[in-house]
Amino acid sequence: MKTRAIHGLGALAGGALLACVGNLEHEPSAYFGGVSQTDASPPRTDTRPAMMIDDRRPPAPPPDAAPAWDPPDATAPWDAAAVAADAEMMPVPPPVMPDAAPPSACAPGPDALTLLSMKCGGCHNPMNPAKGLDLRSPGLAARVVDVASTCQGRPLLVGRTGSPAGHLLDKMDGPVPGCGNQMPFGGPALTAQERACLHEWAVQAIAKVLNGKVMP
Repeated sequence: MKTRAIHGLGALAGGALLACVGNLEHEPSAYFGGVSQTDASPPRTDTRPAMMIDDRRPPAPPPDAAPAWDPPDATAPWDAAAVAADAEMMPVPPPVMPDAAPPSACAPGPDALTLLSMKCGGCHNPMNPAKGLDLRSPGLAARVVDVASTCQGRPLLVGRTGSPAGHLLDKMDGPVPGCGNQMPFGGPALTAQERACLHEWAVQAIAKVLNGKVMP
């Protein structure tokens, strides 16, 4: 009785196995590790649409579009402290320096008037003005600019702008034909620097007299 039952169970198991094998597409030997070795069908092509990237940035403005800006708020309170702080942060431009005065032609020490008084004042002074010329008293510019000398009426200093000229300067540079020797008479001639200093004063004296200003 028991033996017959065991044989019956074996038959049922064998039939089930054959039923499973009959349901497979291929022979069981065609499978290895649960993967079919004889399935030569081409891989499936994924026809799903590609995933779209969600770009939420605003579109770029056209090249000729005016930049967006917010108008100033006229109702906003005036913040003096903030304005002062901004001003301190701004770079300060360097101060504008005035044009430096050109160096004087006179050597350090005596100026042109002192030079005339020292070199020529022995003869041309208020007590004994040789040729009617006083080179020591104040107001010399008014006494020489467009004032005629005693030699051929030559002006002592010609009243015009530009390079100074006149009998006073000619006598310092050398002898003047028909008008005597080089000055200062009886002493050494002025050096080139001393004559340049005298010419510099003459330019200033002529300009002051032409402008109606009082000058020594």
